[in-house]
Amino acid sequence: MSRPVRLDRLGASEPRTYSETATDAERKALARLFDAHAVDKFRFTVTLSPLGSNGWALDGTLEASIIQSCVVSLAPVPAKLSEPIRRRFLPEGTPVDPELEDETEPLESVVDLGGIAIETAALALDPYPRAPGAGLPADAAPAPQPEAEEETRPNPFARLAELKQKLGDGS
Repeated sequence: MSRPVRLDRLGASEPRTYSETATDAERKALARLFDAHAVDKFRFTVTLSPLGSNGWALDGTLEASIIQSCVVSLAPVPAKLSEPIRRRFLPEGTPVDPELEDETEPLESVVDLGGIAIETAALALDPYPRAPGAGLPADAAPAPQPEAEEETRPNPFARLAELKQKLGDGS
């Protein structure tokens, strides 16, 4: 779901808003990418605004409905996403506020809005979705092993001391 925007061709005076919705073919490809049953909705709206003299700010929202597979039963698990999208594109060498470091990227001539939306969804999805009531059977968990008692485990330093005494080394 590529949605490239050439930043070097945008006028640096006014914000630009983009609203994009994935096509049927793109939703099927996204389902494969997310290892999901289906992607029923995938839509994002973002605004690119000039930031300083050479940078760009990207702010918006991703809305998605994705049917994942339960990690236990493989049953469908619906996920509704409503995630903020926030990125800052700055020229190399520009000082970055440490609080904004995770959302700051180097300024390039082309930004793929679709790629950013996909990344946002991938980070927001539960990596281990579970259907309600899904769990492992009680006998599937390994039985706890009893701890070995201190007496049965020989102390290696005590064994060395015994060996030292047998050899008659008194030092």
